[in-house]
Amino acid sequence: MNMISKIARALGCDHSSTNARKIQDISGRGSMDTIRKHLATIRDEAQNACKEQENTDIPAPPQKTMDALWAAAHTFLERCARINEDRDQLRDALKVSTEDNEALVDEVDRLKAEAEKKASGMAQERADMVDQTKRERAAMREQETARAKALVSKWRREGAERAMNKRRKRKARERADAQIEG
Repeated sequence: MNMISKIARALGCDHSSTNARKIQDISGRGSMDTIRKHLATIRDEAQNACKEQENTDIPAPPQKTMDALWAAAHTFLERCARINEDRDQLRDALKVSTEDNEALVDEVDRLKAEAEKKASGMAQERADMVDQTKRERAAMREQETARAKALVSKWRREGAERAMNKRRKRKARERADAQIEG
């Protein structure tokens, strides 16, 4: 490998993209014509090597190699078919599972709404019962108060009647005593 090839590789590029000016700047010597001539030679050699590779006939592979490749390809295709079947089964199972999941979510939502409705109804019933109990207690208090007032009134009347009867009896006694004395 000559110096121009080494410099071209150091630049990190192939011979077709390297110019003489870059090589001269790196090496610090050589005329532009000489560097161009060497680059042309390197490019021609590379091009001829590519042409030689293109013209090379590919020999037929041995039958054993072909049989082994064919068997490997067949096995690979069978595996691919099984994998595709498994994928289809999994996709179908996922679809069914997704639909089941959606149905369960809908059922949970329905039950949740029903429970909330019942809870709301129960809370309303409880509030109504509390209100009714308050009204009944108030009515009972009023009845008890009315009974107590009636009793007090009755006791007062009876007390007044007793007091009046006592006074009458006293006056009657006083009259009777006054008639006896008189």
